[in-house]
Amino acid sequence: MLAFFRYFWIKIKTKDATIKVLTYKDEAELKADLDKFLVYYNLNRRHGSLKRELKVRTPFEVLQCWYRINPEVFRKSPDMFRAELLKNHGTTS
Repeated sequence: MLAFFRYFWIKIKTKDATIKVLTYKDEAELKADLDKFLVYYNLNRRHGSLKRELKVRTPFEVLQCWYRINPEVFRKSPDMFRAELLKNHGTTS
């Protein structure tokens, strides 16, 4: 029990020390930053928890893989999803 508590405490301590604290001038600046993160998270960020057997790294690559396997369950193609995401939430640059 002591080992679990120590591990849990160290994990919390580490996480507390690594969270970025940002200040925004207004709501629009906050929304713009969240939009950039949304695009990055879905299109660029590698996720270690994704299935290795699918050989994908990002959530968008998973979407493309599932679309190739079973396209009839989707309302729109992954390319349409990506275009709408970039149109509504900015660019990846």
